[in-house]
Amino acid sequence: MGNILYNNIVIESAEELVPFISIASLNRKELCVNLLNETPQVDKYLSDRFGNKYEFCLKAREGIVIVLNELRLKPDDVVTILTTTGNSYISGCVTKAIEKVCRWSREFTPHTKAIFVNHEFGYAYENVSELKKYNLPIIEDCAHSFFTQSPDIGSVGDYVIYSLPKGFSMQLGGIIVYRNKLNYKCPVQIVKYIKSALEPQIGQIALFVKKRKENFNYYLHSLKDLGVYPYFKSKEGDVPGAFMFVWPECKDYRRLKLFLNENGVDSSVFFGQDAYFIPVHHNLSINEIDYICLLIHYFKEEINNKL
Repeated sequence: MGNILYNNIVIESAEELVPFISIASLNRKELCVNLLNETPQVDKYLSDRFGNKYEFCLKAREGIVIVLNELRLKPDDVVTILTTTGNSYISGCVTKAIEKVCRWSREFTPHTKAIFVNHEFGYAYENVSELKKYNLPIIEDCAHSFFTQSPDIGSVGDYVIYSLPKGFSMQLGGIIVYRNKLNYKCPVQIVKYIKSALEPQIGQIALFVKKRKENFNYYLHSLKDLGVYPYFKSKEGDVPGAFMFVWPECKDYRRLKLFLNENGVDSSVFFGQDAYFIPVHHNLSINEIDYICLLIHYFKEEINNKL
């Protein structure tokens, strides 16, 4: 059909005119194209936060491989994955990275040689320190949790991995924080890109956090008439990496995913649970959030009610 007008938004527009609203916080107007010779704000921030126990990497998923190799894991060894929710769903970015080195499991096995804790979407896995009782290396996956300030995030792991594009406007970059040593050095050109991209943004973290929380609350207000409610119970220090919600009246989350993605909204089902997630990052405009909310209202009126 195409070109449906609904409350002044266009649904099913021509392919070349479909907008794209990403889960990642990349603002294309802020693309880093100039390498800076000096990055004093980045150097100070990272030094204050991580001391000298950190190293950049190309991507967070590459960081996983680097850490597992650092631990000298063998192909038959197992990495046991734990998550904030305990849900069966794990991103393929994580599992495929682990599979480059060894095996993974959601349970502890006799072959478990490391524990991988996934702090999902900015929400902490509680009581990470209790995992020390296993006397195994602990890897904390903070891909979506750079901004979250919680004693349960980043303070216990032998290695902590961050994905910078999930928090900042940049196209690549990860950070590996380590407790003892790391026999890896990031290529100089990648380091220059990461630090140059971070320099104009690092001083705005408080603003980014405030905006993400405001966007989260704006979604709640705009979708409350549909019976939507948050999947996570927020605690002090949590900063959302996505707007994860439960919609009891939604009859088919997979159909919702197809519809939203066809209309330019990067989003997905939280497989294994009756939940869904959409962008919430600080670079979203109110118009973009309104667009997403109107799409969901349209889905309810024109698609969900007919399923």
